[in-house]
Amino acid sequence: MIRLLLICSVLAGAASAQTLPERYKVYDVASNDVLNIRSGPVATSDIIGSFNPTDMNVEVLGIEDNWAYVSAGERMGWVSMRYLRENPVVPGDVPHTISCLGTEPFWDLTRQNNTTSYGSLGFERRPLTVMRAAAADNGFLVNATDISSRIYTLSINALACGDGLSDRQFGMSATLFKEALNGNTVLTGCCTFQVN
Repeated sequence: MIRLLLICSVLAGAASAQTLPERYKVYDVASNDVLNIRSGPVATSDIIGSFNPTDMNVEVLGIEDNWAYVSAGERMGWVSMRYLRENPVVPGDVPHTISCLGTEPFWDLTRQNNTTSYGSLGFERRPLTVMRAAAADNGFLVNATDISSRIYTLSINALACGDGLSDRQFGMSATLFKEALNGNTVLTGCCTFQVN
């Protein structure tokens, strides 16, 4: 465990030059409408996705001419900043909605609506009990256990990340240390505030 904490400290230090993605909420969009995500930062660009009028976790990875660069499913797109308002993460707090995922092997650890769970391809999803969740320099650290008392330690850092399978970009990277009967595992991946 000491080794893992040292690794997490080094990773958090490496992230100190970057910041977490800016988090926004959709604003001033009618309840029966959507906020369009466009292929370019102009109103005439093709629509490639949308946000609901109540979405609270829109991650903005960049801004150009009052247009926000955001994820649109498996790719990236643009929305007008006119329809977004800041919804920042409270300093020192770990967001209650966050999802981290990785490939080779496929895994995800999701925290939403006071529920935390871990899933991997070919295995049943496991509910987790969070023992500790704390903000660190430019990131978060979450310690949890499953029903078998196996420990999961997730380090989330403000480092740009790609999943290797799509054109989507993430503003946070993840390292997951997973305790197992047949040997411990270290997995890597990306994180997002947008949980589907």
